[in-house]
Amino acid sequence: MQTVCGSVIGRLNTKIQPPENCLLLSYYLFPFKLFTRVHTMPQYTFTMIQEFKDFIMKGNVLELAVAVIIAGAFGAVVTSFTNDIIMPPIGQAMGGVDFVELKYMLSEDVVAEDGTVTSGAAIRYGNFIQMIINFLIIAFVLFMIVRTYNKSQAEEEAPAEDPGPTDNDLLKEILVALKK
Repeated sequence: MQTVCGSVIGRLNTKIQPPENCLLLSYYLFPFKLFTRVHTMPQYTFTMIQEFKDFIMKGNVLELAVAVIIAGAFGAVVTSFTNDIIMPPIGQAMGGVDFVELKYMLSEDVVAEDGTVTSGAAIRYGNFIQMIINFLIIAFVLFMIVRTYNKSQAEEEAPAEDPGPTDNDLLKEILVALKK
């Protein structure tokens, strides 16, 4: 089955009739004029596009997309928490150390004739320490979320009360009583 779909591209005042194997008819609105152009696509391309659309519209993919966006925002909050709240008191307790400035210099900074300073190569272990603390905070929060989720699932899966005898059991009892 072939269908005609729309998008926009074309030539000035030219309309092309689609051939029989055309699956995509393109329309462009260009300053107050309608232009058309025909794109031919094999049938398997349309099937693949439909499969991709079905895949994207599944609930799990949408939930994953929302989770990724929330995780990015959560990561920014944790980074700010670590850099602005956790690390300053730790640095102050260690004698006024700024962890961002902690580094092991491999080569000295270079000052050009025009006054620009080019930083030399350095191992910035202070920033690495901050990222480890970020990771530990995020890992702890995720652990608490998973732990809470698992507890809520265990409560839902608690065994239900015994519903009593089934219809077959009752019929068997009646049959035994009638035979007596």
